[in-house]
Amino acid sequence: KFLTRKVNKTMNNRISTLFVAGIAVVLIALAAFQNQTTKFGVVDLSAVADKSKLGVREKQAFDAFRREVNNILTFINNNKVMTVQQRDQLLTLWLAETPTGQQKQQLEQVKSAIQTASSRYAELVRKTNPTPDELTELSEKSALAGVTQDVLPQIQNSLAQELQARAQEKQTSVLSKAREAATKYGKQQGFTVIFDSNVAPYAANDVTDEVVKVMDRDNP
Repeated sequence: KFLTRKVNKTMNNRISTLFVAGIAVVLIALAAFQNQTTKFGVVDLSAVADKSKLGVREKQAFDAFRREVNNILTFINNNKVMTVQQRDQLLTLWLAETPTGQQKQQLEQVKSAIQTASSRYAELVRKTNPTPDELTELSEKSALAGVTQDVLPQIQNSLAQELQARAQEKQTSVLSKAREAATKYGKQQGFTVIFDSNVAPYAANDVTDEVVKVMDRDNP
């Protein structure tokens, strides 16, 4: 639901269970000590993650990264004449999460060199009477293009794994902040227990919107 189409339901359920158990132990102990009236609530942690400012920012960042991954694959598919070193540089520089000005410049230089070589290859292929030197150049560039074509499925798989890893990392981080916000709100408002909506889907006293406010204050 958040950040990726491949939501890890098992992890979400484990997070929810731990959340309920953790907050219940802490707040029940406080309530028993202070003789407070029993007070229950329910929170949708996924909704907190989705609606919060932090969650929105992380989703936007991930969507931008996913677009860049698609741009990388399109570029490589259209420009296959590159050395192994150029390919490694291309991927490393293009996937940098916060690239420096120098890295951006290096990326453009690598892309330009690859595009120039690929355009030259296309030009040589169209020649009807290439010279011996041109035939040698054509053979070299054809070999480079062939290697890129062969490793393209591996690149696609690697990028897909990188997408999934980043999505899981962002999701886990934001859900952790959502749990912290729910715990903080529960203590401030004197709740005995705040259940995750996955555990108690029909419980009354939904505090999701209030938890979002706490999370936004703590993660502006």
